[in-house]
Amino acid sequence: MYVQDDWTNGGRTQHPETLTLVKFKIPPLPANMDASLFKYRIRLFGGKTETNGADQIFFYPTNNDWHASTVSWNNKPAINYRSDAVLYLNYSHEYRMVDVDKAVRKALAEGKTEVSWYIGGDRQGNHYDFTPAISKQSLVLMLTGFKKTPEL
Repeated sequence: MYVQDDWTNGGRTQHPETLTLVKFKIPPLPANMDASLFKYRIRLFGGKTETNGADQIFFYPTNNDWHASTVSWNNKPAINYRSDAVLYLNYSHEYRMVDVDKAVRKALAEGKTEVSWYIGGDRQGNHYDFTPAISKQSLVLMLTGFKKTPEL
């Protein structure tokens, strides 16, 4: 999975932009448990290609009316450029966690069973590389539980 976006010197019309779409089935919250103890996060493996410091990528909401085998630049879904999440990262290729809890819970409240994002770059022309969905380190929408335990 590759992310690139450049808004400098003429913006997107003057620079290549890589369309990076992801779609996930939403894992259900456990029944008979306090929903506030759980959080939705995306786990992905990768980092920035350039070694000139750290920057951020953005997770922009989009609709689920697309399929990976047929989507193209010309028929891409509409994108809302108000990001649901931001990931600040450097060039180290490692597992990263992105908090998408609010967006996923909103989708659940709307009766949706899937959620999609367009992942946009730092708007400065840097490149980001992540393992693809077919790899063993693929990105995944996770539901994780958290509970504070008192220290003895």
